[in-house]
Amino acid sequence: MKKFIIVINKIAKFGDYIIKLAGYRFEKSEKNELGIKYSFVLIKGSKRILGYDNHENKRPHIHRNDKEHPYNFTDFEKALDDFYKDVKGTLKKQK
Repeated sequence: MKKFIIVINKIAKFGDYIIKLAGYRFEKSEKNELGIKYSFVLIKGSKRILGYDNHENKRPHIHRNDKEHPYNFTDFEKALDDFYKDVKGTLKKQK
């Protein structure tokens, strides 16, 4: 069993939106060379509007407008900062 450390686990609701943040650190492996798993998501209703995440055997990326874009993950703090900046820009466009 892999040992993992929860770095962040938070859900916030505001108006019609939900933000879910989850991040874990664990031993690096062939399936996950970074030794991290994270998912930062902005949801409206039941639809994901914006998402930053990574998966087994898949590099970090951003989901925006039902398309996937590469993301250069350096650390959780930077990724959270980038995500929140992106959320603010996305919410401005939603108005």
